[in-house]
Amino acid sequence: MLFLHGIGGHSGQWTPIADGLTARAATLCWDARNYGGSHGPMVLSMADFADDLLALLDLLGLERVIAVGHSMGGRILIEAACRAPERFAGLVLSGAQAAHLAHMTEAEREIYLGRRRAMFDGETVTPEMAARVADSVLAPDAPEAARTALSADFQALRRDGYLSALAASIGWDRRADLTSLTMPVALLTGTLDTVCPPSETRAIELALPEAGMTLLDGIGHMPQLEAPEACIRLINDFLTRHGSGASVTEFPRKDL
Repeated sequence: MLFLHGIGGHSGQWTPIADGLTARAATLCWDARNYGGSHGPMVLSMADFADDLLALLDLLGLERVIAVGHSMGGRILIEAACRAPERFAGLVLSGAQAAHLAHMTEAEREIYLGRRRAMFDGETVTPEMAARVADSVLAPDAPEAARTALSADFQALRRDGYLSALAASIGWDRRADLTSLTMPVALLTGTLDTVCPPSETRAIELALPEAGMTLLDGIGHMPQLEAPEACIRLINDFLTRHGSGASVTEFPRKDL
């Protein structure tokens, strides 16, 4: 089972969830290109991330996996699964959408990017700005530990990697291709998610009638930090129903 983080994250955000599932599956948490311990040329499109993912599966000799993607990680999974559906035994999409700011004009996109560039003081996000962004992403009554951890994650962002991922995401649109996702899909979102409102996840459910959608009451955009036990239960249930379709293997470590 492979876990993919969002645009403001890293592999460690999924570690508690992966640890809770190791009795059921071999788990891997990846750092996307230029996140965490991963390095490489700046991405130009979501296809670059998808190519990285498919290359990783090839490297590890995995024909089919269950994959869990949060936010940008969900976009990467949708992109990869549209390109190579045979590689995925199932998808769990958390706070994910099938199009990202596709309605914006080029001028509006540049304004949006400019605001995100302003998060950085030189190469880093200041503690004050990181705390402000964390507050905007989490539910108002999210655990303080989640708020502290997410703020630290924003401070650790690599500027060029984050901004290139953001530019690659803006305008990405796979809505017309959702029906090609014939593998089992589960959808997860928080009722207080302002980054990817439940209506965006509902749009995927409408395109994929067999996909089950779970709404977590009082949870914001980061259920893996705000409600890890609920995430483990949902993913564990998905594994029970669909895990037999994934490749059988063992790994010496789970973070890549």
